[in-house]
Amino acid sequence: MKRLEANDVHRLRAVEGCTELGNPAEAAAEWDALSPAAQRHPASLELRWQLLARTQDWDAAVAVAERLIAGAPERPSGWLHRAY
Repeated sequence: MKRLEANDVHRLRAVEGCTELGNPAEAAAEWDALSPAAQRHPASLELRWQLLARTQDWDAAVAVAERLIAGAPERPSGWLHRAY
């Protein structure tokens, strides 16, 4: 998997922090500001799923889990997220 740019890594940390602090709107805004390549990265999809699960947007969460499975089928988390 290609490494993320420094700016995208910074934004992913912001997504994680905002999610953990219970600020889903800010977390979503940070995730939306990621580059398109970073939005397809498994680490990014993991955080997106966590954000959607926290806000109980299950239809969108399933779609993200499907993207994670398609892009990184060797990662068990995508399969577990979809099952959840």
